[in-house]
Amino acid sequence: MKRVAFFMIQSALSLCSTARAESFIFSQKSRSFVLMIIVACVFILVGIAYFCIWNYKKTNSITIEVAVKSDKGNVRQNNEDNFFLNGRTMALQDMDNGAMLSQQCKKPLQIYAVCDGMGGEEAGEEASCIAVERLTELYSSLGHGMDTDIFKRWFVETSDDIFQKSQNNKRKSGTTIACCLWSNPKLYLAHVGDSRIYLFRNGELVRMTTDHSEVERMVKMGVITPEEASRHPRKHIISQYLGVSSSDVQLDPCIIEFPDLQDNDMLLLCSDGLTDMLDDNALQQILTKAESVQQATELLVKYALKAGGHDNVTV
Repeated sequence: MKRVAFFMIQSALSLCSTARAESFIFSQKSRSFVLMIIVACVFILVGIAYFCIWNYKKTNSITIEVAVKSDKGNVRQNNEDNFFLNGRTMALQDMDNGAMLSQQCKKPLQIYAVCDGMGGEEAGEEASCIAVERLTELYSSLGHGMDTDIFKRWFVETSDDIFQKSQNNKRKSGTTIACCLWSNPKLYLAHVGDSRIYLFRNGELVRMTTDHSEVERMVKMGVITPEEASRHPRKHIISQYLGVSSSDVQLDPCIIEFPDLQDNDMLLLCSDGLTDMLDDNALQQILTKAESVQQATELLVKYALKAGGHDNVTV
């Protein structure tokens, strides 16, 4: 775009020079001279506009550095977690082996997600795989445009798809999801279930999501404390997830536009295999100690496994 702008400005100046030279030789062609001046001005204005747009896009682009690590943990025989990293996921047959990936991306459209499958055996794995496959379709179809209505429709359609497949297979399954979608210049955060999104900024960790669970509702009502909730026997019973029966429960994903993105902000997306093992204070201490995004991811999973690793953990 910058080259186009410079080319148009150069062409306009060349036209001006030509017009001026001809005006001295052929004074009777004053009309042609005026017309060429007008055309030259138009070329200059268009060139300036192109340059301003290019410069705006340059100054408003950001680089997102991301790392993901998934591990089946110390207790579970299979890994029902999956993730989406701009089109990169784990295939069903590779999930139990886990993964460690990292990348930097400057694209105007980026999607990241963590999915925690439910249902036991392969049912949970299949549900989380369907979710990331549907994210691949969304990622391919969006181009550069995005709004909350599109996102909400994706949640509902994906949930119905997972529910229908679980009905066909005669077994109940579903998956939570915590998702971050960057559509320049907007950032959207979305989730259903108890996979969480945190913001780490200037050494402080803030949870951006509220678990869709009865226990979390009791915390908000003041019936129990957060400490009591962490030990509650029903803390993993969730009211919202992808794969819920639409005839029983209306899916209501939490989708927010993140209003205040700043340089060096870190967003932590994780399954409950992390937050069951480590409280928010521990997460903050680990993120403060980490020197890079990749190191943060590795340390979080390492300490979750060291604390017991009772579930699959994906960060």
